[in-house]
Amino acid sequence: MHAATHCYTVRLLNPVLGVVQVLAIEGARALSQDGRWWEIQVLAERPDHTWGSLNPGGGIRQFFRFGNWHPRQGLRRVPANPVLDIGAMQAASSRLVTALQDHLEEVPFPQEDRYECWLLDRRERPLALLASTTDSALMSDIRPGHWQAAPLGESGFVSPTLDARGIPANDGHNPRRHAHELESLVRKASAGSRRWFVRDEQGQGQPCDQAGSSIGPDAFPPLGLYEQWPEAWQQSVVRDYLDWCAPCLLTWDGLSRADRSRLEAAACHDALALDAMYPLYPMVINQSLLDSARVQARLRRSNADMTANP
Repeated sequence: MHAATHCYTVRLLNPVLGVVQVLAIEGARALSQDGRWWEIQVLAERPDHTWGSLNPGGGIRQFFRFGNWHPRQGLRRVPANPVLDIGAMQAASSRLVTALQDHLEEVPFPQEDRYECWLLDRRERPLALLASTTDSALMSDIRPGHWQAAPLGESGFVSPTLDARGIPANDGHNPRRHAHELESLVRKASAGSRRWFVRDEQGQGQPCDQAGSSIGPDAFPPLGLYEQWPEAWQQSVVRDYLDWCAPCLLTWDGLSRADRSRLEAAACHDALALDAMYPLYPMVINQSLLDSARVQARLRRSNADMTANP
């Protein structure tokens, strides 16, 4: 890989939404959540100054969205502030697209967000993963809120365990009742405190605040949420949730073969989501199983298109 090109993956957390692929060169970067469409961002001076400005200092440089790029459809520009140096941005965009073309076959890129913020339980053990970053300098800028099972507008999580206990997924007042029940469970188990750890290649976690000694990899839930709850129904609800998240969780690197195999089986129940995330899976255990699910997804999309366009 060329020294000026940095390719890596960062997890999208709280709630779990998969990963984002990042390809960065000097002055520009490309981001993708599906490995197909890439958002092109270019570093430029923020146009804070106006005619008559009394600010003698230099401007602030930040990333601006320049367009979206697809390997077959090319670059689709978005409107840009005419005060910006469009020519320089276009040149940076062209260099970035060239780098993308050179590295597309490497997707998914290596996962590098080894700084992790964990919600702790009452015994100060990692309970739920809240955030992650590749850069320790960014930790102070990341302020995750309460742990979320799903986005506030997402009502798709339905737990068979909670259904069996007489708790409806939509009680008429809350369409995401099951997500709310799981969030309450996690909140009650937590001490309300959180801590940043840096993980090494073996999975050991060193507290970034240097308060306490490092803890072993087994102390960190591999799927981002503690699974060994005191009551069987609680364990089942968490299992239901992780199964629901399976298409996204399979984008994570470093999972054991047992966890990946379990998630692959669960992900097949949502063939459309599995097919959308598939290009970002760093490993596949049961290829024939996933191939079958992807065929189902294509048939379902084809039938939907025929219905919409008779």
